[in-house]
Amino acid sequence: MAHLNDEELLVSWRRYEHELDHIQSCPVCQSRRRALLEVVTSVLPEPTQEPSLTATQILSRLASREHTLKVISRRQIAGVAIALMLSSLALLSPSLQKPILPAPVQMASTSLPFASSRVMVQWSPGHKMGKIFASQLKVIPNSVLEVWLIKDRKHVPVAIIPLSSHDETVMFAVPKKARNAEAIGITLEHSPNMPKPTGPRVFYHKFH
Repeated sequence: MAHLNDEELLVSWRRYEHELDHIQSCPVCQSRRRALLEVVTSVLPEPTQEPSLTATQILSRLASREHTLKVISRRQIAGVAIALMLSSLALLSPSLQKPILPAPVQMASTSLPFASSRVMVQWSPGHKMGKIFASQLKVIPNSVLEVWLIKDRKHVPVAIIPLSSHDETVMFAVPKKARNAEAIGITLEHSPNMPKPTGPRVFYHKFH
């Protein structure tokens, strides 16, 4: 089974048993899901209400029950963690829903099959959030576009863009280690959430 995309990693615990089985047996998807949770929680503003019980306390209690009663599986604990993160959005300030982003810039196509495609990115070094708009993408079966922030030739994955005949807009959160990136690149991959680029680079932009 191919690696799961970011949306599947965050919500699959509520939908499909086979995706849960894949996550439990795939170190790559486990690592990516941990990174997604760390990034999302790092950019959340302070809640407008003080919670009566923190997520750490809840998970600690669940873990204790699992140790003593052997009835709560690790996947349920992970599911509770994700549910807590998503449900907490209702208590957050409106600034999360409309982050202030820099002006969009067009990424240069570096691949002939994507020469007529148009990709705009709204991100610059220092920002925690970004947005990518893609149109007129070439549809290639069993492939996706993966977005990377680059510094000193090190690539940090931040987003997946589906290859479809429709316009695509993707919001992404940036890990702390990538917020001073020098460039952004997009590669063509046969599976989402690759730990490092394996396919050709098709778009690129260097920040000044």
